[in-house]
Amino acid sequence: MKNNIKDIHDVLTQKLKIYINAIIREYGRFIPKNRLMYLENIKDYSKIINIHNFNSINGYASSNMIHMPLSALDVFNEISKLPNYGIDKNHKTYDNSNLIINNNTFLTYLNHLIVSGATLEDYFEDLLLHEVMHFCGSGGSISLKEGINEFLTRKLALKYGFKTSGCGYLKKYL
Repeated sequence: MKNNIKDIHDVLTQKLKIYINAIIREYGRFIPKNRLMYLENIKDYSKIINIHNFNSINGYASSNMIHMPLSALDVFNEISKLPNYGIDKNHKTYDNSNLIINNNTFLTYLNHLIVSGATLEDYFEDLLLHEVMHFCGSGGSISLKEGINEFLTRKLALKYGFKTSGCGYLKKYL
């Protein structure tokens, strides 16, 4: 199982820079000017990703950091023991025709993590684009903001071929 935290941090850092640039390209005109200037002048992307324990398995973004849940490692260590773990390495929760609107739920996603044999890195990558959207200024924690954030996350993922879960939030608010 690929769970080396330093290696995962390095992968997320590389994707973070790509994602921020794509978000600026697509949605920069909607980002407040002071936030846009901050995003355009980031020197060290590695300092923005923080993998640590905070008693949750959900990631979240603050104004200066993206927090990824180290405690999810314990979850992956347990699900990797299930008999159907990894039985379909190619399992997906969506394809290009139904990424934006589908009937996926969080339970769909949990099943996907098990069936596909997802690793901690896979899980963090599925969370990252959504959290980077928040980091860039989309706000969150209010239902409407989460729904809009997820919708724009999926549009960006579809356009650029970025990874996302394709589950949660959006169906709840449609």
